[in-house]
Amino acid sequence: MRKVAKNRDGILCILINRGKFLILKRLAIPFIINRGIWSFITGKLNKNESYLLAAYREIEEETKITKDNLVLAVKPFRARLLDVHNGKQWQNTIFIFYSNTREVTLNIENSRFRWAPLDDIKNYNDYTNIFCNEKKILGILSKALIRLRPEI
Repeated sequence: MRKVAKNRDGILCILINRGKFLILKRLAIPFIINRGIWSFITGKLNKNESYLLAAYREIEEETKITKDNLVLAVKPFRARLLDVHNGKQWQNTIFIFYSNTREVTLNIENSRFRWAPLDDIKNYNDYTNIFCNEKKILGILSKALIRLRPEI
C-alpha cells in the first residue's frame, strides 16, 4: 500500500485550447514535486485561499494566462495524485478550463510547454501519468472535448 501524504492538499489544472491540452515540463531540481516530468499545472493552497483562487493563481504564476482567458469546463472534482519519484499519494482538487489563448510564458518551475492532443496523453507521448485513477480522468477529459465550445 502506498503512503498517503496528509498535508499535501492542492490543485491540478488542465487547460484546453482548440482540442489540445497544455502540459508543462517540470524542472529537474530537488525541491519540485514530480521534477523532470511532463504534466499539468499543479500547486498548493496558500493560507485561507479557496481551491478556485489557488487554481487561477497557479495558472497565472506558471503560464501568465489570466482568469479572464479561462472558462470552467466541468465541475471541479477530487482525485488522488502520485509523486512518481517517491510513491507518495495525496488528494487534489482538479480543475478543467477552456482557455481562449495559447500564449504561454513559463515561470522558473517549468522548462518547456506544449499543447498536446488527448491521444498523446493516453499514449504517454511526452507525458507522465500522475493520476491514481487515470481511466476516470481520461473519460472526463474526453467528455470535456465533446462539450468544447466552438469559439475556444
